[in-house]
Amino acid sequence: AEAEGLAGKGAIAPGYDADCVLVDDLASFNVRMTFARGRQIAAEGRMLVLLADPPLNDLTNTVRLAPLPDDVLALPLPSGRARVIRLHPGSLVTDAEEHDVACTNGLFDARQNDGLCKLAVVERHKATGKVGVGILAGYGLRNAAVATSVSHDSHNIVVCGDNDADMLAAVRRVAAMGGGIAVASEGRILEDLPLPVAGLMTHEAPETVVRALDAIHGLLHGHGVPANVAPLMALSFMALPVIPSLKLTARGLFSVADWRFVSVDAAARH
Repeated sequence: AEAEGLAGKGAIAPGYDADCVLVDDLASFNVRMTFARGRQIAAEGRMLVLLADPPLNDLTNTVRLAPLPDDVLALPLPSGRARVIRLHPGSLVTDAEEHDVACTNGLFDARQNDGLCKLAVVERHKATGKVGVGILAGYGLRNAAVATSVSHDSHNIVVCGDNDADMLAAVRRVAAMGGGIAVASEGRILEDLPLPVAGLMTHEAPETVVRALDAIHGLLHGHGVPANVAPLMALSFMALPVIPSLKLTARGLFSVADWRFVSVDAAARH
C-alpha cells in the first residue's frame, strides 16, 4: 500500500480505513466477517449490504469494426514457406518457426496443413480496418473457429480457426454482442458468451459464466485443441507483443526478439 501510494490503506491503525477481514486461521483462511471502512458488509459467506450497479454507459458498445470483406483474412504465401507462431501448453512464451506450407491458389489453407491454424487480430476500438493475419502451431483447432475480445493488452478481437468463413462468423458474432467469445463451425455459432462491459466483463452471475466457459472449452477440445492447452487463455495472449518470440497484432506479425514487424512469408526480406 505504501509503495502504491494508497493513503489510508494497508494497516489497522488510527486514521486508516478499517478495511479488514476476520478469518478462522491463516492456513485455511476461511473468512468469517468482512469490513470496509469500519462497516461490516459480509458475514459467514453472505453479503449484508446491497451493492448498486455502477453506471456503465461509457463502458458498453465498445466494439467498433470497419466492414470486413469476405477475403479480409486471405494470407498470400508466394514462396510456400511461412513464419509460424509455436504455442507451448502452460506457457505464454512462443517459439518462432519456419514451415513449408500447402497453399490453394497461392493462399495459405489451414485445412491442407495438419497441425497449423490461421490466426488473426482485428482492431476493434476505432474501426481502423487493420487486420493482422498469421499462422499458429500447437492449437489444433479443426472444422471450427473461436473469436474473443479478451486479448491482452490491447484487447482487439483475436480469432483462430481452420477456415475463413467460420473465423469471420465468430468475429461478427463477437461484434454483434458488443464483445465476448464465440465458437463457430460450418457457418453456425455453436456457443457464445457475451461480455458487453468493455468487451471484457458481464453482468451475469458467476455460475452462468462458468457454465458458458465450460461449454466453450468442451467444444474447442472436441474440435481438436489439445487437453493440456487452455483454449481461451492461450489465445488471449497470442496478441501480446512483449513476450517472446513471435506474436501477432492488428498491424501484423511481430518478432519480439528483433523488435520489428516481419512478413509471414519467410522468403520475404522484411
